[in-house]
Amino acid sequence: MIRPGWLFACLLLLTCATAQAKDTLPWKPDPPGTWRKMTQQDETSSSKCIGKTTTPICAVETLEACLARRNWDFCKLVYHGPELFQPYIPQAASIYELYAISKVTRLHDSDHPPWEFVFYNPIPHNWKPGDLKVKLLHRECWGEECQPSPWTTTLQLRALPDGSWIVIGWDGYWK
Repeated sequence: MIRPGWLFACLLLLTCATAQAKDTLPWKPDPPGTWRKMTQQDETSSSKCIGKTTTPICAVETLEACLARRNWDFCKLVYHGPELFQPYIPQAASIYELYAISKVTRLHDSDHPPWEFVFYNPIPHNWKPGDLKVKLLHRECWGEECQPSPWTTTLQLRALPDGSWIVIGWDGYWK
């Protein structure tokens, strides 16, 4: 005979395991000290999916290429938030950046994003459960010399019904 307490415990464990399986992230943050490279050309960048939006990391790297290369076609492809500013980036071919994905979080019903999109995204908290919050660290490089950037970037990504990913929120702030 099955005891009601055992049945309840089994159902609770099954529910928790199902919820945890649904919360798996599409990728993990980069290990400390691991940097990705974004140059002016695809061939010398570490990403192999710039210009694609098939995965969250491709969406992040396409936005990074948009900004580092001043390629607004990449911006329009992946960024679906308010108008994106056009930053001043010197056009020297030797400039590249190193970046690392330091944190990846999936937003839930109970979440309220702890950041404010005030500078680049004035729309108040345009998020939905299932969106990803991604934090990036940057190093700016000229030749062989790289310096830590004073900026940290937080992106908000959303999966579309066709399986592609877009950036719907973006905030850069001083560390």
